[in-house]
Amino acid sequence: MSNFVVPLIFMSAHLVTTHFTPWSLLVFAPSFCFGFVRDRFGSVYPAIALHVFYNAGYVLLTGGVTSLNFR
Repeated sequence: MSNFVVPLIFMSAHLVTTHFTPWSLLVFAPSFCFGFVRDRFGSVYPAIALHVFYNAGYVLLTGGVTSLNFR
């Protein structure tokens, strides 16, 4: 149950910041995956490693471009 609530809270936090709305809504999927990995392995460290890999891939694919760069 908490693996559904935490991604919703995380997504809501992205909605109230300066993130572009569709990107904020898409935060739910990776957040849910990170929670699943945490539950599966019983530790936050595999989820942290997955998050680092995810962010590195994003930066490599987009050059770090976000909606904040366009203001």
